[in-house]
Amino acid sequence: MKKPMKQQLNEIIKTAEEQLGVENMPEELKNIKVQIKSLLKIIKFFMAVMIVCTAVFFVSSIVNLVSYIGVPDPEAATKLGESILALISSAAWLIVTIICKNIFADIDKSSTPFIPQVPKGIRKIAVALIIMFLISAAEQLLYPIFTGIEPKLVIDGTSMIFVSVLVLLSYIFDYGCKLQQESDETL
Repeated sequence: MKKPMKQQLNEIIKTAEEQLGVENMPEELKNIKVQIKSLLKIIKFFMAVMIVCTAVFFVSSIVNLVSYIGVPDPEAATKLGESILALISSAAWLIVTIICKNIFADIDKSSTPFIPQVPKGIRKIAVALIIMFLISAAEQLLYPIFTGIEPKLVIDGTSMIFVSVLVLLSYIFDYGCKLQQESDETL
């Protein structure tokens, strides 16, 4: 089991302090340690804000959904459909933000971002986004049918590119994990 990054930094600082002739090194390492801690705090704060925002959106979608159930009005039916899609979308975003939070927590616990949990988490995010895009495409096709408007399918190329980049990143992190494992085995 690998040591947490904080423990490794403390050991490096202790070793540097014990060495003769390295007066500036401990202070530089302490500054790096403080910068890493600050960056991780900012990331954790951002992820907490994202989780709260998506949770609020999720609850708001549920409230809207409940308010339109059983209302015998054609406009209410379209609002019900929009509420269902908003609920699904907010649930997917909540899942994505929780996965991101877990990825950053795993990176914080380990000494490297090249751990098996990171590429798996990135792939989970890509799958969640693909599901969201498929639901959006289904909504674009089905919603006009129920409202009597001619259906139009608009494919968002940037979303496909984003998902492709996420999958590519997961393979890059997989390769990094293999290199990290080989490096650890040679030491």
